[in-house]
Amino acid sequence: MPGYASCVMKVISLVVLLCWGMATAQISQISDLELMVAMPSSMLSQPPVQKELHLDKGQKSHIQEVIQSAAKNVQSMPDFSKIDVELLAILNEQQAARFHEIRLQVLGMRSLEEKDVADGLALTEEQKSSVVDYAKAERQGFMDAARKGATALSSFQKGRSKREDELAKILTPEQSAKLATLFGKPFKDVKRIRGAG
Repeated sequence: MPGYASCVMKVISLVVLLCWGMATAQISQISDLELMVAMPSSMLSQPPVQKELHLDKGQKSHIQEVIQSAAKNVQSMPDFSKIDVELLAILNEQQAARFHEIRLQVLGMRSLEEKDVADGLALTEEQKSSVVDYAKAERQGFMDAARKGATALSSFQKGRSKREDELAKILTPEQSAKLATLFGKPFKDVKRIRGAG
């Protein structure tokens, strides 16, 4: 799918350009692929997400303008949170709700790091500690794999399901059911958005 591949490469190029000019502390905030690909500035530019949200031409154009503007201002170190707020404002209420579900699916078990998810599931302190440990291990694993090259990074991504299954064991059956509800209707392109499919 050449159009999709081109779009993904543009997003990756934008992230690389943005990171190039960032301070080390800023880079560490987006130091793993799982979080980078779940950013609205990454997800909303991707055709499968746009299709799922039923974005119209005007919305797609506005999204592209915001992202291109951020890319032009790479030297001024754009604030991703402001860019993401601007992008999310383009969506109507229904689209925003579905985007939130898709984003949680893309995050997978990393969604347990989100305050609204942790609160909604009423995670215990012990569970929260397990989530923090998992997130640290994922960040370190990503950085180690990225240093070793594309093959190691691909292998790391392919092992994600198994690692997520292990973390899922900390949830009660009720919490698992609630998380599935928060995820909403399965989005068929989750693995493609994650870069693992």
